[in-house]
Amino acid sequence: MGIAKKKIVKSGSRNGWGKRQNKKNGATKKKTTKKAKKKSKSYVHEEWCNSIFYHAFWPPDAPPCDRCKKRKTRCPVCRKIETKRYKYTQGGRKGWFDFDAVLKIPDGVDEDGNTHYRLVAVIETDGPSHFDKIKQFGGRKGLKDQKRRDGSKKKFCDLVDPAQGKKKIHMIRIPCYFTKNRRTGAYDVPMTKPCKDRRPNPPVFIKNVHKEVIKLKKLIDSGALGQKVKRHMQKHWDPNWIHSPKANPHLNRNT
Repeated sequence: MGIAKKKIVKSGSRNGWGKRQNKKNGATKKKTTKKAKKKSKSYVHEEWCNSIFYHAFWPPDAPPCDRCKKRKTRCPVCRKIETKRYKYTQGGRKGWFDFDAVLKIPDGVDEDGNTHYRLVAVIETDGPSHFDKIKQFGGRKGLKDQKRRDGSKKKFCDLVDPAQGKKKIHMIRIPCYFTKNRRTGAYDVPMTKPCKDRRPNPPVFIKNVHKEVIKLKKLIDSGALGQKVKRHMQKHWDPNWIHSPKANPHLNRNT
């Protein structure tokens, strides 16, 4: 006698008989786990960028601090420093902006003794969906929406409102996908327009983030972002930050 084949029954009935029968026969569907979602390339670039900027500009008390390193939740101070979501109102519309990385400084204390943090700079890691229409991100409509969000973020950063204490925010954009270099054949040209032949290059991306950190430090030292920012960053800046493992997270894949 031959081996009986396992039949997959369509689960069209309301009582779920088909699903139970499939489970009995051993026919199961593959499920996407949370770990697989966390290992998305775009989120990895965002985590690396966060790690480098926080370590470069907040070395003594970069989030998470000593108090909340062993906890799942952040302390109030770390939450204020790490918060990357901001409200906006433009043309009668209200919504939220989510930035990939932010740089803040303490800006006064209220009556209750809580420290307020002012946004100085924001960092955006631009993947392929910022330049090309990708089916996974909504195709042509998704690209149009992405362009609109990028433009709104730029306006939000450029807006100056003295009445509310809103100052201009320095914005940095770092492409995290690269196209082929015709001379060398390496993928080290940052992607800035639609291109099918693209791929991530972690070492080159980290070098570009290091360059942007150095540029921002020079801008702060020149006083272009204000004397208060300059004085605060002089206290925290570590000249040997670039040699730290936190400044080179791509060398340790487990981070």
